[in-house]
Amino acid sequence: AYLDGKRVDFYGVPTLPSMAKAQEMFQKIVTNAPYSRIAPLAQYGVGQALEKIGAVAATVAAYQQVVDRYPNSDVAPNAMYQIGYVYFQASRLTGYDQTAAVRAQESFDDFLLRYPHSEKVPQAQDNLKTLQARKTQNSYEIARFYDKQKNYKAAYVYYNEVLQQEPDSPDALRAKERMGQIRSKVGENALQIGAKGTGTAQAGTDRRKLQAQADTAGRPDFVGPP
Repeated sequence: AYLDGKRVDFYGVPTLPSMAKAQEMFQKIVTNAPYSRIAPLAQYGVGQALEKIGAVAATVAAYQQVVDRYPNSDVAPNAMYQIGYVYFQASRLTGYDQTAAVRAQESFDDFLLRYPHSEKVPQAQDNLKTLQARKTQNSYEIARFYDKQKNYKAAYVYYNEVLQQEPDSPDALRAKERMGQIRSKVGENALQIGAKGTGTAQAGTDRRKLQAQADTAGRPDFVGPP
């Protein structure tokens, strides 16, 4: 009832709904009867309560415990699917969160491998298609950004990513056309790795210098400024 939105009462007066209350009650069941018939459902309920308040890391950990502790339970496939779905939703919060998207894809792939006969398989497959389409769109937008900055080598790299990710998509057709235009404009040699004059070689040098500084500061015998 608390998970469904029942409000916590203080002195007979309903207050704000409390997922924390639901989580607490489910957790008591798991703690007191970890091997009971309803323990997997209770652990799954912990995950649901945490998911409703948007606690991504804690939610994933709770659902993962269902899979690890009760792999043969009826709710284990749903728990594993929810791990991917939580990351899937997180990847959409700011338009496109690449880290969350990668974790969602890995989770859905693991789910399909482990539970190929689950009723949620079609949903997982649809979500994977959506993730791939957004990944391609993101690469295309990055390519367009570099293209406008006249950083043609970087643009070419990301246009090529679009081709590799979804070769038959509209973005891929546009990317292929633009790659041909860039080759005609700057020549093949300028697009080779390590070539100068397109803005990425210096960026790579600067990045290596910063990494060298970080490595030096991390040495146990380093006595310089922090």
